[in-house]
Amino acid sequence: VGKVIHASQTYPDHRSTIYSQSAVTYGALSAATIIFPFQPPADKLYELWNVPPRNRNFIEQNKLIKRITEHFSVKEAKHLVLAIHGLGGIGKTQLVLEYIWQHYKEYNGVCWFNADSKEQLMVDYVSLGQELHLFAEAEKNIASEEKAKMVKTWLEHPNRAGWLLIYDSAYYYEFRQFKTC
Repeated sequence: VGKVIHASQTYPDHRSTIYSQSAVTYGALSAATIIFPFQPPADKLYELWNVPPRNRNFIEQNKLIKRITEHFSVKEAKHLVLAIHGLGGIGKTQLVLEYIWQHYKEYNGVCWFNADSKEQLMVDYVSLGQELHLFAEAEKNIASEEKAKMVKTWLEHPNRAGWLLIYDSAYYYEFRQFKTC
């Protein structure tokens, strides 16, 4: 089961609300043909990639951590998505970081992406692709958007199920269906 956490800030009334959804689209990234003539790409994610360090001063939010854990315990879904949003500075990112540090061993890999803008997300996708050797020598000069598509395609492959992706500061996130949990 692929899992995504989306942290954003939207409400001016000092609430931090958790929403879940069954389907998600971020950007218009699509499939690409990938050929690896020199160094084969990695066949799995790093245990932790680009994840900030644990905050040792984090004040426990056991109820919220428990709700996140319960949300991701659903086994029937192909993809699970969780959006955490509220005012800036109320601890959304720290809450997600604490969840990661408590549960990362339950996943095949954990990736942290800065989704503050489409450009920054592409930079993070391309950085991950470079570390995983997803780009052949002939593909080094292709546009960043094409490289990001290649990484997204790699991440979506069924052999790489069981990972957790975090899109931090994803302000422009398209909800298809959601409910309050």
